[in-house]
Amino acid sequence: MKNRVLLENYYLPGDLERQIGAFVDYYNNQRYHESLNNVTPADVYFGRDKAIIREMEKIKKRTIRQRCLQHQKLAARSVTQTSQNLQCSSRSDDPFYLTTDMGRGRTQGHGERPEVEPSRCPPTI
Repeated sequence: MKNRVLLENYYLPGDLERQIGAFVDYYNNQRYHESLNNVTPADVYFGRDKAIIREMEKIKKRTIRQRCLQHQKLAARSVTQTSQNLQCSSRSDDPFYLTTDMGRGRTQGHGERPEVEPSRCPPTI
């Protein structure tokens, strides 16, 4: 507070009182406090903190779930692309084996090399 209030010049006592009042209002009603689980002191005082924290937890869980699904989709797409690249780069009849880490555990796949349509392979230079 002292850095905020001391940076300005106050010519009348009322100006200083208004600035201190504005800071106290901001501090109690708008500024989130980490020590109060990221809610405002007014939320704690009026008993809104528990509902706000529950809602924040729901949002956090939903966001984590969405990010995991997004990561899994990207990893699956990467495995598919790698498999296609392996199939296109080598015409061997040897089976192939892929392993990838998708966050919560290893995912493995294997199979025979099927005949690949030439249109699915990038042109070789």
